[in-house]
Order: sequence, then C-alpha cells, then structure tokens
Amino acid sequence: MNIIDTTVDTCIVIVDVMVDGEKTPMGILVDSVKEVITLGQGEISPAPRIGSRIDTRFISGMGRRDEEFILILNLPRVFSKNQLEEVIDTIKSAESSNLNLDSTDPVDNVDSTNQENNVDEQ
Repeated sequence: MNIIDTTVDTCIVIVDVMVDGEKTPMGILVDSVKEVITLGQGEISPAPRIGSRIDTRFISGMGRRDEEFILILNLPRVFSKNQLEEVIDTIKSAESSNLNLDSTDPVDNVDSTNQENNVDEQ
C-alpha cells in the first residue's frame, strides 16, 4: 500500500474493534470522509461476489443509501491480530509512561535542581 501525503481532507475516524472479546476504540487515518451515516440491520446485505478483482474477505456487507452502494469493511480482517495487539501494547505503554510522569512531584524536581545548583555555586 502506498503512503500518501496528508491533505485538508485527511482525518481520523474512530471505530470500535473487538480485540480478545473486548471492544477497543481505535483511530484510523483516512484520505477523506464524505458523510457519516447510520444503517439499520435491514439496510445491510451480505458481502457481494464482485469477482476476482476485489478480495471480499475484507468486506463484511454492503449497504445502500438512495442510489449509492456502500461497502462495509470487516475491520478485524483488515487489521491482523498482531497489528491490533501492537497498537494495544503501544497504548498501554504510553498510558503507563503518563502515569509515571503524573506520579512525579514537580516540587521535588525543583528542590533537587536547586540543591544541585547550590552545590555547584559553593
């Protein structure tokens, strides 16, 4: 897959992905978003057989709105389990780093800095 430059239309779409039976929010960088809609179960058909040009393993269904067809991605298949686990590990690592930073008392840091400076001046 080619990496493209971000544009004014580039945005992040937040989706819920099931990882190990747990709903996990994830942001996906996309080229653009035309519209956000809600489709009911009755408006979604099974993935169509499109032919050999498109791999339908990544499509969970197809919706229809007015005269437009909307392909619905099967996100757990789009992202491999390893990729999802890497994302979750990165998030957990960042959260634990933030917790460590939050638990550091800034006053203690200032005092130790001042003590070091006093030693240097003597």
